[in-house]
Amino acid sequence: MTLTSNRLGRQLESISMPNARPLSPRISNFTEPFWLQLSDGVFNVVRCCNCERLHFPPRQQCTACGSNQVSWQPVSGQAKVYSCTTIHAAPAIFANEVPYSVVVLDLEEGVRLVTRWIGKPATCNQSARLVVLRHTDGVLFGAIAEK
Repeated sequence: MTLTSNRLGRQLESISMPNARPLSPRISNFTEPFWLQLSDGVFNVVRCCNCERLHFPPRQQCTACGSNQVSWQPVSGQAKVYSCTTIHAAPAIFANEVPYSVVVLDLEEGVRLVTRWIGKPATCNQSARLVVLRHTDGVLFGAIAEK
């Protein structure tokens, strides 16, 4: 597994969040590079070294060809909103967060992912970009409307 810098030479914007993460990610030896790079403002997906398919969330084996030869691939963070919703009734761990919005994004590199939306409610097909959410106890990622 190799790490590279953002191919566009651009870091993601950071947004300071006033509280701790409601649910901390489970960090493994495999995913630790993702979280370290995210902390530096770079969003990575996994690229299969055999068929070049991109994956998120990170996985150690390609779902397309079965290869376990993968590497980290930085992405631009530019996206379109595929789907969106606002959560009003949430599990207890997120009770202090409601209402909050969640979006399904299609990254320009072809990866689809789900993340928190920050700002006015999103609309389908809206241009968006990934951001680093800097909580008091660590980082997560989210998305905002493209300026």
